Amino acid sequence: MNASDGPHRILVSRTDRLGDSVLTLPLCGLLRERYPHAEIVFLARAYTRPFVGRSRHVAEVADWDAIRSEHRTRRAAALRALRCDTAVHVFPRRPIAVAAHRAGIARRIGTGRRWFHWLHCTDRVWLRRRGSPWHEAQLNVLLAGPLLGLATPPSLESLAAHYGLEASSPGALVRERLDGRRFSLIVHPLSSGSAPRWPLHRFAELIAVFPAGTVNVVITGVEADRSVLGPWMARLSRPVTEAIGLPAEDFMALVAAADGIVASPTGPLHLAAALGIRAVGIYPNADSSPEVRRWGPVGLRAEVVTTPLPCPECAQLGPQCPCVSGIPAADLAAVVERWVREAAAPR
Repeated sequence: MNASDGPHRILVSRTDRLGDSVLTLPLCGLLRERYPHAEIVFLARAYTRPFVGRSRHVAEVADWDAIRSEHRTRRAAALRALRCDTAVHVFPRRPIAVAAHRAGIARRIGTGRRWFHWLHCTDRVWLRRRGSPWHEAQLNVLLAGPLLGLATPPSLESLAAHYGLEASSPGALVRERLDGRRFSLIVHPLSSGSAPRWPLHRFAELIAVFPAGTVNVVITGVEADRSVLGPWMARLSRPVTEAIGLPAEDFMALVAAADGIVASPTGPLHLAAALGIRAVGIYPNADSSPEVRRWGPVGLRAEVVTTPLPCPECAQLGPQCPCVSGIPAADLAAVVERWVREAAAPR
C-alpha cells in the first residue's frame, strides 16, 4: 500500500448480528466518501451477507462462517485472496485478527482494549463502548479514526444518509402481501433475545386497534418463529397477512415497500430505519437503560417509544428486564395512527 494515496481495498469486519452489521454500513459510506477510489470488502456472517451486500458502498461481502470452518492456515489464505491492504476490526474477534495478520494485510486497525490486537494490529484505538455517550453507529466510526481522522463522530442524522442500502424490486412473494389500497404495517413481534421484547399480548392489543379494511398488518419473522407465531396469529381478533420465513432478498424488498414497521430492538427494525421507511422501536426508559442511546434505530423516519419512568432494575437485568412489557398498546397505536394520516394526506 502506498500511504500517499490511501488504501485501495478496505476490509471491514463485523461478524455478529444483522442490526450490528446494518449500523456498520454508515462507516462504509464514510470510508467511500473519504477514499472514493477504494473498494470496501465487508466480512460478515452468512445470514447477514444478502443485506449488507445491497449497500452501494460495499464492493464485496466475504462469508466469515465459511472461512471460520477452515483450518487457521486456510483462514489466512482466504483473507489474503480478498487482496485488502487495510482492515478495520469493528467487532473484535481473535481468529479474525490472527488471520488478517497472517494474510499480510498491511494496515490493521482494532480496539486497544483487546490484548490480541496488541499482537496483531498496527493501529490500536482506545475506545470503550460500554458506558459511552455515543451510539453504536458513531462508535463504529470512531474505531476507524486512523483512516477518517475524526475526533468526534458525525451526528446520527448525518450517518442516516450514509447507509447506501437499495432493496431489489418486489417480486411475486412480496407483491401478494402488500395492498396499495391499505396502509401496510409490518409487525415483527419476536427478537433473538439480545434486547428487551414487548410481549405478544401487547402486539395483539395493538393489531386489534386497526380495522382490517384500512391497515394491512403483515406479520414477519424467521422460519424458526413459525411455531410460536402460528398459534398466536390464529388467536388474533382480526385477519393479518403472514410473511414468515421469506428469503432474505424478498424480506428486504418487503420492508422497503411497506409503509411502516413496529418492532422490538432487533435487526429488521434497524434495516427498516436504514431503508428510510417509517420505523418505531419499543425500548426501555432512556434515563435508566443504555438501549436507546446505544442501540436506537438510526434513520430519517425512525423513532422510539419508551417506558415513561426510569426503571431501577434495567441496569441489573438488562435485556431480561420486564419493564418494557408495561408500555401500553395505545402508545404505539398513536404513532401508527399518525403515520396513517400522513400517508393519506394530499401531497
